[in-house]
Amino acid sequence: MKFWLKQPSSLDLIGPLTLDEVRAQMQAGTISWDVQALEATGQSLGSLKHSTDWVALSSVLPRQGDPGSPTSGNSPDSSNRLVPSAGGRASSAVVTRYRDAYRVGAALVGLGNAIKAAGAVLGGIIVVSSLSKGDGPFAAAGVFLGATAGLLFRVCGVMVAAQGQVLRATLDTAVASSHFLTDTERADAMGLPHTVVDRSRT
Repeated sequence: MKFWLKQPSSLDLIGPLTLDEVRAQMQAGTISWDVQALEATGQSLGSLKHSTDWVALSSVLPRQGDPGSPTSGNSPDSSNRLVPSAGGRASSAVVTRYRDAYRVGAALVGLGNAIKAAGAVLGGIIVVSSLSKGDGPFAAAGVFLGATAGLLFRVCGVMVAAQGQVLRATLDTAVASSHFLTDTERADAMGLPHTVVDRSRT
């Protein structure tokens, strides 16, 4: 089970993290008990930011013995506070940027496929119309024109779709090698389920 974390007054997100990872961050002093938690169930970033289901971290993580816990006898130190402006905000911006770029790649692929389909339809219409006029030079010219139009549209569609695929491949390389993203954030940027990350860790 994993959880997203955020400050009550902020929309910047950290995670998703397992409870062990949350404890490790508390021991490292990067988060404190004033953060809120929400179970990660594959939600989009937009729905996470506007969700009303956020709860206090103590609701999902026992306080006993944790650094900065009110029951442990230690007062929370200012160093135990989450600093999303340097981490969560930056990583969220990077993920959003990559997601937008992936959408452009998908749009190019879709446009290329649409061009190919339009060429096939247009070429077929020209050929059928020409043959319906009867035999002779006119019909032959119509068939040639329809075939040529369909071929040109297909070539253009392949070129446009190829640009989208090249963009996707370039983004895959950039996301995989980015030092600003965790494995989970890489999966989010690529639009992959988090189970892919879990399988890669086993």
